[in-house]
Amino acid sequence: MYASAEKHDSIPHKVLGYGVPKLKKAMLALGPVISHISSYPVGNYMRIVAAVMSQSPLVSVELSIVFADETMEKSITMLPSDKLPFYAVDIPLQLFKGKNAGAYIKAKDNNKSRNFPCNYAGEPLFHIIEVDQENILCGISKESLPNKAVIASVESEDSKEAIELHGDMLSVSSKPTLTPVDCAIYDILGNIVYQSAMQNTGNFVIQLGTLQLPHGTYIVTVRDQFSHKSKIIFR
Repeated sequence: MYASAEKHDSIPHKVLGYGVPKLKKAMLALGPVISHISSYPVGNYMRIVAAVMSQSPLVSVELSIVFADETMEKSITMLPSDKLPFYAVDIPLQLFKGKNAGAYIKAKDNNKSRNFPCNYAGEPLFHIIEVDQENILCGISKESLPNKAVIASVESEDSKEAIELHGDMLSVSSKPTLTPVDCAIYDILGNIVYQSAMQNTGNFVIQLGTLQLPHGTYIVTVRDQFSHKSKIIFR
């Protein structure tokens, strides 16, 4: 507290002492600072957001979560969002089973690590409220929170290195034609993350490994001049 005060380098004033303490500076001197969370549904996901700050570069921010009716923790990486200092992750609603989940956040920088909540009161978890509600931290407007998808990697059992789609299953011509087809991949918020014109050979293969997409739900569309078809995939 002394070192964070505005007059810590000078002789203490008889009335003011070392001056006004700078609490943010004092907290950062002890390691990463983690805020309470905000949580709100976005499409088929629950978005978990927390502000995380550190004096040195952050190495990792992890959300450890225990879903209802489960005993094992799942560790999910929270990523820097489009609106710093917020870190966020989008978790599929189906994993909550319509119930609260317990969780805590662990942040690590080059020097120290910190959990939030700390275990001072004997209860190391905060609770993510029922998934059909919003819980926005007091003093923060929803407009200031992240608005881009940050999909959680909790469906790794469905991971794919490539997508192979056949003309007959897509209702486009299964015979090779001179007219190319337009192939696009959309994320859960409708943003295009991949688009390419492909020769219609009857089969369409998209190599996912080169796209470096975050885990989550995506929609693939293939269109020719006569029709189009969408397919939901998981990665």
